[in-house]
Amino acid sequence: MPESSNPDRFARHSGPGPRTDWVAWHEAYDSPTGSLTRRLERVRVRLDGVLRAAPSAPTVLSLCAGDGRDLLGAELARRPRRAVLVELDPDLASRAAEAAAPHDWAEVRCADATDVVAFADVVPVDVLMLCGVLGNVDPDDVEHIARRCAGLVKPGGVVIWTRGGGDPDLRPDARAAFVAAGYEELAFDGSDDVFGVGVSWLVEPAPAPRPGDTLFEFVR
Repeated sequence: MPESSNPDRFARHSGPGPRTDWVAWHEAYDSPTGSLTRRLERVRVRLDGVLRAAPSAPTVLSLCAGDGRDLLGAELARRPRRAVLVELDPDLASRAAEAAAPHDWAEVRCADATDVVAFADVVPVDVLMLCGVLGNVDPDDVEHIARRCAGLVKPGGVVIWTRGGGDPDLRPDARAAFVAAGYEELAFDGSDDVFGVGVSWLVEPAPAPRPGDTLFEFVR
């Protein structure tokens, strides 16, 4: 088993069967017409729009950031004041750190994104990125995750999240979960594709999670 697939290196995982090799998973980006590449394009477009619309240079937190390409590979018209990317897999975190090196506003932390302790000094932020998270948790827990993560965002801040389609298609449930958790949906892309990219604005302030709280738990 490759080192990057060591189960102990991943966020808390309770599901049966083999763990996902996230380094191998990222190889799907090599397909220029693949769904992951199309999703990436929409995430970057939405992030650029959010940064443009912010009244001042925002702070960004990206959880389970992978190799950082959602944020660090984007052509941003306006850069963040500060961006912290959290990724547990050391290979992916190393790649992200290399991509972040030219940007004095970006920091990569090789740490467990489910644990608030890893980024307690950063929150609340203006923009929270939850890309590649919701499809790897128990679907029944998505609304709870949305509520917990609301405490990581400033009132009026934005969460950019992704959720893949499937059979059944649980993307409508994810969209409804954010609304139920106190957000207003600003945009959703991918209804006619196999991916979903949501932009949700936090309307109702939420208490910050306490250090030691678990934000979510991967099941694959």
